[in-house]
Amino acid sequence: MQRIKLSGNGLVIQITEHKLRVAKTNLGAAEPQLTGQAAIDLPVGAVIDGEIRQGSALAERLSAVLEAAELRRVSQVVFCLCTSQIITERVTTPVVNEKKMDQLLMANMDLYFPVDPYDYQLAWQIIGPAAQEKEQTVQLWAVPRSLLKGYYDLANSCGLTVAAVDYCGNSLASAAGVGF
Repeated sequence: MQRIKLSGNGLVIQITEHKLRVAKTNLGAAEPQLTGQAAIDLPVGAVIDGEIRQGSALAERLSAVLEAAELRRVSQVVFCLCTSQIITERVTTPVVNEKKMDQLLMANMDLYFPVDPYDYQLAWQIIGPAAQEKEQTVQLWAVPRSLLKGYYDLANSCGLTVAAVDYCGNSLASAAGVGF
């Protein structure tokens, strides 16, 4: 998993089965500052359990929202996934550096999740030391690559660049506020 530091203005987009919510904020700021926001209803069946089913209809609606003056000239987007398709697990691992952690987790992914590891994108975060000093607790998320593809396609069709995808309970959207 590549660790990145977000910065600059960006859009936080949350798409549920019924609503598309967009907030413009300063990514990476200690306290998010909203400079624009919008919410629109979606057609029935456009999104089902986080999976984008009607990409062109969604792209048209998102493009229309992005025409608002306060949302223009922003190319970075963070998608907040709202789906039950994300698999999560906490594991205990030896304490290793970040590169080795990636290798360790990928090599053992089939032990953590009963899925084909090539069909899923793995994300992880160290959440603290385990009972012994030489171990640590790691939170894992596995997201279907087919699900992610719809979000990347949507961003590309609207001229946006995906800066990040929030797999873990809409934490960025919650930090940004705006009723996400």
